[in-house]
Amino acid sequence: MIEEFERINKLPLESTGHHEEAHSLQCKFLNDVQSFTKVVNGIGNPFLATGHELMMFDTRAVMDDGVTVSLSKSHEVGQALHKEYVNARLDKVTVPLSDTIKRNNMFTFANRLDPRKKESEVGILKRNTMLITQLFLSLQSRSAFCSIRSKFTKSWEQIRHP
Repeated sequence: MIEEFERINKLPLESTGHHEEAHSLQCKFLNDVQSFTKVVNGIGNPFLATGHELMMFDTRAVMDDGVTVSLSKSHEVGQALHKEYVNARLDKVTVPLSDTIKRNNMFTFANRLDPRKKESEVGILKRNTMLITQLFLSLQSRSAFCSIRSKFTKSWEQIRHP
């Protein structure tokens, strides 16, 4: 009777496999590899290209020079930063290990420069006018405004009435 109870209530063994060994994830990975292979066969192997252009696979958009230069120099920048880190934190111990490492704002596919967002000359002039207006308004609230006002009056009139 005890043996029958133990046989019925025996817990199943826990799975020791990795979660990515599931059949559905393996099928998804296979589909991703097959689609990548299909794209590479369609446009050619980009790793064998001798040109300096960098192209996205999905949109076939050619990246601008800033992104290409940034990505081509990323290994060198990483090596220099690693050397600086080891030197400052481990060898000379001038910086504590708990200090944060500054972020590198290198251009990549996700954060590349948008050529449509170049600031126009009109935008620069509007921004400068706003700064001058803010300066003028901030000086009005100060007691030294009377002495400074005479210096800015001529310039201010020229800006307001060109």
